[in-house]
Amino acid sequence: MRLEYDASFILQCQRCLEPMEERVSRGASFVIVGGNSIPAGIPEDHEPVELAGDRFQPAGFVEDELIMSLPLIPRHARPEQCGALVRSLEPPEDESDTDSTITPLAKH
Repeated sequence: MRLEYDASFILQCQRCLEPMEERVSRGASFVIVGGNSIPAGIPEDHEPVELAGDRFQPAGFVEDELIMSLPLIPRHARPEQCGALVRSLEPPEDESDTDSTITPLAKH
């Protein structure tokens, strides 16, 4: 069997702590198996899925696939896309490369 999914999530960027959209579009191939043993001959690219009792629980399988497809540390693709927090930490463009708090100490 094959599962194709396309979903969009609102996550918190770990760089700027603002909301960001993460779009996930993937697919998964799987084989439903019963019992504790995995039968031989299952293709390598297929995931074995055990039955819960006598039933297949598709919601649990879909949930697991979606969770595993999300980034471990969500963040905007480029820092320029980040919000005000990251921009407030960047030095102004007109400042020199030296830190003004260190310069007076070095002269003494």
